[in-house]
Amino acid sequence: MSNGLYNGLSNGLFNGLYSNDIGARLKDPIINLDAGDRRSASSNIVTKWTDLTYNNYNGILVNGAIFNSTSQGCISCNGGSAYVEIENSDKIKLGADNFSVEYWVKKKVTTVGAYYNGVWGVNKWISGGFAGTNEWDLALGGVNVDQFQFSIEVGATTFSTGVYPLTINQWYQAVGIRKGEKLQLYVNGILRQEFTHPLFNQNSIINHSGKKIRIHNSYLDSFHTNADVAVLKFYKKALSKEEVMNNFNNLRGRFGI
Repeated sequence: MSNGLYNGLSNGLFNGLYSNDIGARLKDPIINLDAGDRRSASSNIVTKWTDLTYNNYNGILVNGAIFNSTSQGCISCNGGSAYVEIENSDKIKLGADNFSVEYWVKKKVTTVGAYYNGVWGVNKWISGGFAGTNEWDLALGGVNVDQFQFSIEVGATTFSTGVYPLTINQWYQAVGIRKGEKLQLYVNGILRQEFTHPLFNQNSIINHSGKKIRIHNSYLDSFHTNADVAVLKFYKKALSKEEVMNNFNNLRGRFGI
């Protein structure tokens, strides 16, 4: 173990090769899907987008979601019924823990004039009409509007950041973070919205619904989004502003930002 080779028998989360440094490990995502990495996705994939962490949080391509070679690789969902579902992610229980979700996305069809069509980004959600059954949602729209917003649900109460506008057919890095009593929304490396509320604090427990993470659909199974997703990372920690910016700078050239 001193040389970093670890067989994962005593800790299934960190199998494979790793640095035997707890601080370094905490910075690593527990989900890492990158369609630009041929170990994760390629034109040969049919249904599985491979998780690079070896934690088996693989993306399952559903109803026609396909690999696309643009921007070095992404997964395209056509807005009809196509989406991605992350297997085994129903086992992720957040409680009052900090977490971060990082999502590189290009929305291709507007929600303007389309009511709620195309609002779903990445989430564990049904809808606001099913209070008490949702966990978190990094959305791509609201009623007739294209925008980012990050929301979580505690009991039957939804707490959300403010919104940030997005432009159709443009790539973005969007990051939603729960950091103690704060909810944060970063877009392209910059903190755009931060939310606090007297009824939401560091001990507030996010619902555990037993749902899997979905991309460009929710458990409502309606209002699918026509969009490309290139990267999804999930961390059981709150990324710092420096970490968010570093992640942005590492990939921005790939997406022409």
